[in-house]
Amino acid sequence: DGKARELMTDALAAYELAARDFAAGRSQIGYVASELEAQILTHQGNAHFRLAALTRDDQERAAKLERAVSFAKAVLRIQPAKEVADTRLARLQAVAASNLGELLLESRDFVSAQGFIESALDRAQKQDLPETAWRAHWYLGRLADVRGDRASADKGYTEAASIVDRQRVRILDAELKVGYMSSKRQFFEALCARELALGNGERAFMSAERARSRAF
Repeated sequence: DGKARELMTDALAAYELAARDFAAGRSQIGYVASELEAQILTHQGNAHFRLAALTRDDQERAAKLERAVSFAKAVLRIQPAKEVADTRLARLQAVAASNLGELLLESRDFVSAQGFIESALDRAQKQDLPETAWRAHWYLGRLADVRGDRASADKGYTEAASIVDRQRVRILDAELKVGYMSSKRQFFEALCARELALGNGERAFMSAERARSRAF
């Protein structure tokens, strides 16, 4: 944890330097300025989020999460250049909405999280962003579990797993497929834990085996 925290702190310092350089030269960049600003803000927010996960101090963790939320909101406030239909900015804003929903979910602001996650899903579907879409379905499933709405939660988890499956079969290279599924480990661990909590030991085992076999 100490080494990871050090590396992430260094990364955050680099992103902050990039943000200062961007601010100084923004007028010379032209119509790509909006996209570049969104990328820098996204990286800064992600760094704060990861640092929050690495800290054991509740007050520091809350402060890092608050900073991450502020960066995600800043991305959503960016307006595209008038002379170009900035689809890349739209994609970054879809990711930002998903990130913001996750942050608010982690902060237990469930009402606000619901709105941003639904927005992320709508943006993802319009922009054809399966990576953002499956995350949004998962988060909606988690929110439904919080409400005690098991049917909606089941639907959210099922939709998320279906999208992951569809993306997996498109990957032909075995090494890339393993890497893709490894990045979804947290989701499948949560899925198994949920089934166990519901007393569905057999389904939990099947989910674990299915996730393992999908990596090959």
